[in-house]
Formats: sequence, structure tokens, C-alpha cells
Amino acid sequence: MTLRIGEIEYANIQPFFHKLNRKQLGSQGFELITNVPSRINEELAAGRLDVAGISSFSYAEHADEYSILPDISVSSKGEVRSLLLFSKVPIEKLNEKTIALTASSATTIHLLKIMLHFFYDLQVQYVTMKPQLHSMLDHHDAALLIGDDAIRAARKTGDLHVYDLGELWYQHTGLPMTYALFAVRKEVLHTQTNPLETVYQSLLDSREQTKEDNYRQLAEHFSLKQGGTFHFWQSYFQNLWYHFNEENMRGLLYYYKLAYEYGFLSKSIHSISVWNKIHS
Repeated sequence: MTLRIGEIEYANIQPFFHKLNRKQLGSQGFELITNVPSRINEELAAGRLDVAGISSFSYAEHADEYSILPDISVSSKGEVRSLLLFSKVPIEKLNEKTIALTASSATTIHLLKIMLHFFYDLQVQYVTMKPQLHSMLDHHDAALLIGDDAIRAARKTGDLHVYDLGELWYQHTGLPMTYALFAVRKEVLHTQTNPLETVYQSLLDSREQTKEDNYRQLAEHFSLKQGGTFHFWQSYFQNLWYHFNEENMRGLLYYYKLAYEYGFLSKSIHSISVWNKIHS
């Protein structure tokens, strides 16, 4: 038995996958499955994947079942550029207004709700829609877009107020925000140690090779695939943090604390289980 690996199809996690030797992994029996974050989260929870890049909120929902791979994440200390709130009015004036949400990432939706509630003391109504900015704003006061949808929409915003959720979080907490982690189902730790080490090292190698290239190939790929300039995409990847250290841990645990207090989590999360490959 080999491992089924979940790959989020958003740009921000691609440094872990861009330099993977997919042919070699496939010949060894590894299977890569690509989908949007919400579906990858569901597949890992259902046991149809063994290890995956998942939203950080999904880890909290399944903390008893998962461990995370050490020193890898998608995080930012400040702006993230792909989690954006587009508003017709300044954020402070959104009280009793309606915000259209995309359903593609629970982490970001909860992050927005947490910040508007705890940091701005706003009462807001939310509706879920397809991620199309103009239609979202036709009937609502603001819209949350995530990932590549947000990046595309940000190229032409007119007189809208645009807020970067990573930047807002850092302004109010002084802590980084972690958006995605790599989680492994705990039963895999005992039965698939060697294959897991292969996957983990492959992810690390891809990250380091992409960084050594200064994200040039990745920037060229996305500028051709999705538009935008080479410089935008290169600086986008350079701005993100692809490790996971103690400061990231503090920021994520604080996010979990607020999520629990808001009622998004059924139990509080005081620690994060990190795979120790030496003792597995």
C-alpha cells in the first residue's frame, strides 16, 4: 500500500508541488489528487486521502485524527494578497451590512468573521455565493474572495475598499496567520512510515528548489496561466512563509482560541500534534 496525497489547486501552496518528481512518485505507487481546499479537507477526513495540504481550520476540526508534517505551512506575517475583502464602504461601516462569501475555504471565512466580531465589534449578515465579484456586489455590501479568484479580482477594483485579511490579522494581533498545513492521518504514522518519509522529503525538496530559483519558474507559469505580471507573481510567492515555527504555532493557536470562543469549534485546541519522524 502506498500513499494518496491531496494537493490544493491554489497557487499559494504550489512551491511544495512545483518541483515534485511526479513521474517518479507515480512509478512508486503514490497517487496525487488535486482539488479545491474544501474537497481536499473532506477527502482527508473521510480517509480517502492519507496525507494532504489542508486548511488550518480543518486540522482543528480533526485534531484527534491528524498530525502535521513539521516545518511546512502556507503562512504570512502581514499581507497575503489572496484573501481579500472587497467593500463598498470602509470596514468600520459594515455594521448591519451583508457580506457575500465564497464557500471554498472555511479557514478564511472564519478568519473574517472572527476579526469583524472581536476586532471591529460588527454585526454582519453573511450569504454564500459563487466567487464572482460583480454579481456578489450587485446585491451585497462587500464580498470575500479567496485564492486565485481574489488575485484576479484585485487587478481592477475601481473605487472599492480592499482589505487583505492577513494584513488585518497582523495589525490586530502582531502574529502571523497560517492558512494551510500538511496533515497526515495518525493511523498512517504507524503503518506507512517509509512512504511518508518519501513524501515529506519530496515536499521539502520542492520547496527548497523553488526558493533557490527565487520563484522564477513558478512566477512565469502563473503569469502565463492566470495573467498578471511576472513581478507580481514572484513577489507574491516571496511574501509568503513556507515554514512552521514557534511564532506560527502561537498565531495559529490564538486563531483556534478565538474560533472556539466564537463557536466555530466544538472544543478548544491547546496544542498541535507534529509528526516526529525519528520516533514514529
